[in-house]
Formats: sequence, C-alpha cells, structure tokens
Amino acid sequence: MPRPEKVRLGEILLQQALLTEAQPKKALDEQRKLGRVFVEKGFVSEDQISTALARQLQLRGPTAHPAQVILVALAGAVFS
Repeated sequence: MPRPEKVRLGEILLQQALLTEAQPKKALDEQRKLGRVFVEKGFVSEDQISTALARQLQLRGPTAHPAQVILVALAGAVFS
C-alpha cells in the first residue's frame, strides 16, 4: 500500500494564514543547527551526524561526506 503524501507542518500553517512565508524558513534554519548542538554537547560525533543526515536525506552510499550532506540539505531548503 503506498504511503500517504507527506504534508509539511509549515505548509499547513501557511495555508491557514498562521505564518508568514519567511517564518517556516527561519524555523528550518534553526532546526538545522540541532546537529551542531548534539556534536558540541558531545552526544554524537560529526561523522555520526553526517551518517544520520545522509540517511534522512536518502543519500546513497555507505557514508556521505559531510560536505555532500550540507549541499543536499541546502538545496532542499532552497527548492522545497
């Protein structure tokens, strides 16, 4: 059975005129910093964050290079 289409929370709130166009983008920028906090607190390594982000972004290969993860994340922010 196909999965239902994923609707982003920001899109729903925009449709309800509860957010401006800029607010979801600002929130996403803050969310991207979460990985940095995990590393700075010593919870995980940069390699572990890179691997987790690669999995989240569905990149192919055993481990994505951190620069590749950043580029894909930025492209998603620009084009989504």
